[in-house]
Amino acid sequence: RIGREVRRSHTGTGLGLFIVRSVVKGHRGTVSADSAGPDKGSTFTVTLPGVLDEATAGDQPSTAHG
Repeated sequence: RIGREVRRSHTGTGLGLFIVRSVVKGHRGTVSADSAGPDKGSTFTVTLPGVLDEATAGDQPSTAHG
């Protein structure tokens, strides 16, 4: 957190990221965050493991080696 002198222009419960992390973890995924610094905003990335549907599996390149 930044010092107390910084005022937030919006308020919230602070539960959003906690909820997202819990849901993503339940799906064996990851959440990462990046920011260029104060007042520059943040980028949050959610990565989830993929599951191929049999109908579209033929459209994907094969990674199996035998």
